[in-house]
Order: sequence, then structure tokens, then C-alpha cells
Amino acid sequence: MKNKYQGTIYACFVGYIVQAIVNNFAPLLFMTFEKSYGILLSQITLLITINFCIQLIGDLTGPMTFAIMMGIARAFYGKLGDKIDLDKFMRASCLLCVMSYLCISLAPIPVISLIGCAICGLSVGIMWPGTFSKAAGTLRSGGTAMFALLALAGDLGCSGGPTLVGFVSGIATDDLKKGILAGIVFPIILILANLILCRDGRNKYDY
Repeated sequence: MKNKYQGTIYACFVGYIVQAIVNNFAPLLFMTFEKSYGILLSQITLLITINFCIQLIGDLTGPMTFAIMMGIARAFYGKLGDKIDLDKFMRASCLLCVMSYLCISLAPIPVISLIGCAICGLSVGIMWPGTFSKAAGTLRSGGTAMFALLALAGDLGCSGGPTLVGFVSGIATDDLKKGILAGIVFPIILILANLILCRDGRNKYDY
């Protein structure tokens, strides 16, 4: 990393130290409250736990909303999958994913980016199970080898996607939003792959 970022690194490091001091200074204040106002220690420890949990949930809000919405999407398809056109559902989810990436990378307001994270989780929920369904229906004799290759492809995607985002972010002077914007290429590729498969007569099967 270039030397011009050293000041920022030191400032962030000091900031984390100050945050830790403030967080851990609170129990000392609670002890003062116990002596001055007669508050039970059990109630004080409960306040400390609540303080920690509030901070933890705040840090995990984005990933949690992503995971919850992804679970909702998969539960929805698991319940009503036999009544849904999988191809249309996947293409619509890809378009929604593109919109969420735009929302995360271009929105100037953090709350909107957070909503984009939730929408992204909702949009990607069908992609993995949908790909398995398409593969199993198209290549009926694929067997365990097919699922092994799908698992390998999934691992490559899980490593290649963040690598691309990080690479683009590094080129763009460590701007993560520009890296996420570059990630739009992946749902677009999936849309194109789905369209190509739908034009192939081999995809005429029952889900």
C-alpha cells in the first residue's frame, strides 16, 4: 500500500482503540451508578449485554438482511416452485440483482445501499437452486459427476467474484463501490446463459 494511506490507517487504528475504550469505560460508569443509585449488579450486566448486542446487530445489519431475504426467496420457490416458470423467474431475479448492484454502488445514502443489500439477497436466492434444477432437467444422465462439476464451478465463482471486485476496486483507488458496480457482469452473464439455453430444444422438460 502506498505511503499516502498511512495516515488513514493510523487514524482508523486509533479510532478503533478509542471505540474500545469508550465501550469498556461504560461498565465503570455502571459501577458508579450501582454505588450512587443502588442499581443491582445483575441489572448492570444486563445493560452491558444489551449495549454489546446493539453494536453487534448494527455491524451485521447488511449481511443479515441479505441472508434473510435470500432465505425468503428460496422458501418461496420451494413452496410454489411447481407453479412458477423457472426461466422467467431466474431472468427476473437477475434483473433485480443488477438493480440491487446499481443501488449499492451508486446510491449516495447509506440506507439506500442497505436496502440494496436486502434486494440483492432476495434476487440471488433462486440462482443456485435454479441452476441445479436446470442442469438436472437438461442433462438427465449427468449423475454425480455433473453435481461435482457444479460444486466446483460454485467454488470458482465464490472466489472469482470477490477477486474481480477487489481487483477493480484496487484500480479505482480502493473504491469498493466501483468494484461492486463491476460485479454487475455476473448476473448479466447468467441472463445470457439462460436465454441461450431456452433457445435450445434440449430444455423441454418437466421440473
